[in-house]
Amino acid sequence: ADNSRNPFLLHDKNSNNNGKSNYIADYSDSDDVDEPDPEPWMEKIADALGFHQIVPGLLRLLDFDGAELWAMCPKTQRIKMCGNNVRDNGVFQWEQYSNLYDFKTGSGLVGRVYLSGSSEWQANVSRLDREIFHRQAGARLHGVKGVVGIGCDTNM
Repeated sequence: ADNSRNPFLLHDKNSNNNGKSNYIADYSDSDDVDEPDPEPWMEKIADALGFHQIVPGLLRLLDFDGAELWAMCPKTQRIKMCGNNVRDNGVFQWEQYSNLYDFKTGSGLVGRVYLSGSSEWQANVSRLDREIFHRQAGARLHGVKGVVGIGCDTNM
């Protein structure tokens, strides 16, 4: 089992690697595009974290509308979405938009949280410069505003 740092990223409409593998869960508050089939490494990470079992209750508890799980692709060394969970169809378009992205370590909010493992809060990502939040145009289009990234460690 390797030691893994897992940053979690939360968002809402209303408001140093060191050889480790890092993950990001992206919680969104924000219709119809097919999701690509997850690769085996993506499913393994989601299963190991209990993402699909834990996130629905967490979303209800925190009153967020959706969550994304991000992880480093072992082939490309870029951070990719490897799971998502939404509470309503209004967030589904944001999830599909986000699935088109991948990030370099340290780049954009996802990459910064991934790299540092620490938390970052942005009250309205739809108004940020694209260098700070790469998905700014999509956030504006889909009504996503508040985003918080939370870093945490896990063992896999």
